[in-house]
Amino acid sequence: MKPFKSFLVLAALALVAGCKKDEFVVHDAADVNQPQVRIGIMTGSTAEGLSKERFPKARLSSFDDIMDAITALKANQVDVAITAFPQALQLAKTNPDLLMVPERLDHEPTAAAVRKGNDALLAELNAMVAELRADGTLADMEKRWFKPDLSPYVVPEIPVPTTGTPLKVGVAATREPASFIDKSGQVSGFDGEIARRLAARVKRPIEFANMKFAALIPALQSGKIDVIVTGMSKTPERARFVDFSEHYFDNALMLVVRKPAGTAPVAGSDARLSKASDAEDKRVAVMLGTAHEAHVTKNWPRATAATYQTFGDLLLAVRTGKADVGLCDTATVEEALSKEPSLAIFGEPILPFGLGVGFNKKSTALRDRFAAFVAASEADGTLPAMRKYWLNGHAQSMPALPSAPTGQELVIGTSAEGLPFEAIVEGRFAGFDIELMERFGRSIGRPVRFENMPFSSIIAALAAGKVDAIAASIFITDERKKLIDFSPPYHQATSSLFARKGQVAGQSTAGTQQALKLSSATEAKDKRIAVMVGSAQETWLAKNWPESTVSQYHSVSDVLMAVDTRKADVGIMDTDTLKQAFGPDSHLAMFGEDQLPFDRGVAFGKAIAPELLPQFNAFVEELEADGTLPDMRRRWIEERSRVMPELPPEPAGKPLVAGVNDVGLPFIGLVDNHLVGLDVELMARFSRKIGRPIRLDSMMFGSLAPALASGKVDMLGMSIYITEERKKAFDFGRRTHSATSRFFALRENIAGESAVQSTPGFWDRTVASFKANILTENRYLLLWDGLKVTVIISLLSTLFGTLLGAGICMMRLSRSKLMSVPAKAYIGLLRGLPVLVLLMLIFYVIFASVDIPPVLVAVIAFGMNFGAYAAEIFRSGIEGIDKGQTEAGLAMGFTRLQTFLHIVLPQMVRRVLPVYKGEFISMI
Repeated sequence: MKPFKSFLVLAALALVAGCKKDEFVVHDAADVNQPQVRIGIMTGSTAEGLSKERFPKARLSSFDDIMDAITALKANQVDVAITAFPQALQLAKTNPDLLMVPERLDHEPTAAAVRKGNDALLAELNAMVAELRADGTLADMEKRWFKPDLSPYVVPEIPVPTTGTPLKVGVAATREPASFIDKSGQVSGFDGEIARRLAARVKRPIEFANMKFAALIPALQSGKIDVIVTGMSKTPERARFVDFSEHYFDNALMLVVRKPAGTAPVAGSDARLSKASDAEDKRVAVMLGTAHEAHVTKNWPRATAATYQTFGDLLLAVRTGKADVGLCDTATVEEALSKEPSLAIFGEPILPFGLGVGFNKKSTALRDRFAAFVAASEADGTLPAMRKYWLNGHAQSMPALPSAPTGQELVIGTSAEGLPFEAIVEGRFAGFDIELMERFGRSIGRPVRFENMPFSSIIAALAAGKVDAIAASIFITDERKKLIDFSPPYHQATSSLFARKGQVAGQSTAGTQQALKLSSATEAKDKRIAVMVGSAQETWLAKNWPESTVSQYHSVSDVLMAVDTRKADVGIMDTDTLKQAFGPDSHLAMFGEDQLPFDRGVAFGKAIAPELLPQFNAFVEELEADGTLPDMRRRWIEERSRVMPELPPEPAGKPLVAGVNDVGLPFIGLVDNHLVGLDVELMARFSRKIGRPIRLDSMMFGSLAPALASGKVDMLGMSIYITEERKKAFDFGRRTHSATSRFFALRENIAGESAVQSTPGFWDRTVASFKANILTENRYLLLWDGLKVTVIISLLSTLFGTLLGAGICMMRLSRSKLMSVPAKAYIGLLRGLPVLVLLMLIFYVIFASVDIPPVLVAVIAFGMNFGAYAAEIFRSGIEGIDKGQTEAGLAMGFTRLQTFLHIVLPQMVRRVLPVYKGEFISMI
């Protein structure tokens, strides 16, 4: 029997081993309360409190948005996410790899809300809800709207009156299937049907007011709407401000988990994308202000347009699951996806538009010259050759062009979002549009200067006269023609939709997700690499690893954050900077061997180099000879100093403007709200040597080279890698330091390293956040500086506004229409104009061509706004004084001025002071 028992034991062990799962599977709420379970929740939501109460053993991960928690769930960073039932259901329907656990974690009654005291409407609501529940209509509605598949909704015809006093219904139509905008642009969903049934019951036409959820209760209290019907939970806190009906839906928090391997898909929930119409009910990532955003908003009402300032952010949103699909012009998408193996284009190209260069409506002559230039370039083969070079040949650098002319600059606004049209390559602008405008500038004998800005800002900049023209692969649309003039199209373009390969029909995800255990630099070759825009590392990657996927960022902290938050697999940066950035508790670490051995040096603009370069070289030689420079390297690099040494007072005179970027210590870092570091000390010593003050102009790293080339700065106030490409554009001084670069990644992805395990509690996170954001490097001083600016603007605006208001009040009280009518118009206009719009009008329109301090603009705008309100406050105070008192003063022999000063004014001040103080506080 013993051998038989041994056999049974071995068989049982084998069975247990064979049943071991590759991943943790959540079947119900009981599985969640375990130490190994990671829960993703939204900070400040009801899910946070519920998780701490129901699942005290589990580990919580808080996110700013629930979609970030869902992204972490899909990336296996958490095991479960908690959100409300309608959202959980929609996520499960549109994401075939996710599953909603049927068990409800709590009960949150959903009800309609009316103003306090509106008992008649409340009674109608309660009666309707009771009838719908009794005859089974509510149950039928739940089945029709909260169904487990993506089949079309069954929407009943509900006859609603078309005449009479409208029933104004407040909604936040952003959550399908509870409340959303359908294809016809109408409010639909479970709540939309409830609202229509109410309108039919009270025999009133319905009028929906779609607004942010937070604005609904204030709108109800102020009478802008009659009722709120939009999935609002009935809570004691809200019941203090509104009256709730009987609940019409039992909402709940639900668990969302990854679908276990082998689980059959829900019928009708296949989210594989094959044609453009498949994106009409998805979250579509588009760039802000583009024709793509307008197309999604106008033609796909069931879709959610997620807007981003840059194409890099758009691409990242799709890659990380924050958006289901992306939409951009085909050439840019094809160029980007050639380096992004996890994404693929689907469907046919859409939105055929011509690309044009935009001109101010006053620049007819310049537009006509460009139109002639385009026609000539098309005829002589220049434009076809450019298309072949940039669009078909996927060129990465600018071709050789004739020398730029001298004279008045032609300022071109652009948005360098990536090749083939506009990009920054090796610190310089490149791309189809860049070459086109450079050739145009040479054809009219004017040098071209490019101003890089977000795409959403370029039309406003052109309209305000900040630039002469805009070239950013802009679609020519009828809406834009109303604002600016376009050239004839220089290229016909289309747009394409793209998504993660796992969502695209016919695409395989094999090889797109790889376990990382990095040991050598070459293993980063096929990974997502984060670099700084315009850095030598970016140039080196483009030249040596053209097949790698490179994400560009504008600062050191952004590069570090991209790797820390898994937006990139690895990053590459200066070794000395990384040594100071990484501590023993850091989640990041370096791996592999040193790369890019370069000398570091200070760059000078070629116009100023003959004057300064000999002085700087002699200065560096002197520092090397007397041991000052070696001592500086020892203090900043080896000993990691954070304190500037005592130096003689800075000289007076014309400042030398030097461009810098906070690349981090030991070279340049922000400590106690001041720039310090090896390069800062070097510049300080140099300024004292030549008897001129140095003004450090901080800017993005990618903007340093263009700023130096265009003469905006005289030199760089920091040492950068001396490369052959940069030598062609700038003159470098003597070497100040030798440097290398290293790759880095999360510790858990590096061979021989282990992840830093830390799951601090709420109090520990709060204390750490307070120290990092308030105490570290005296960052509270930034808040103090902001407070001082606020006080200055408030006091000056109040003074200006009070004087202006007094004058407007005098005009308003005048019997002459020439005085009173303009005063009335001013008060009506300024009180009805949002102060933010007023700020923009003053800065971008009135003072568009004037170099005016922004604080002064704020004082003028806030003062004008305050003056309009102050005028009415003063007028109401004056008219509130009985006229008999004025007549008595005149009878006593006072003049009208004396009567006003001694009798009316003191009483008026006493009466209006509380309102005046309230308006002052409101302005702050």
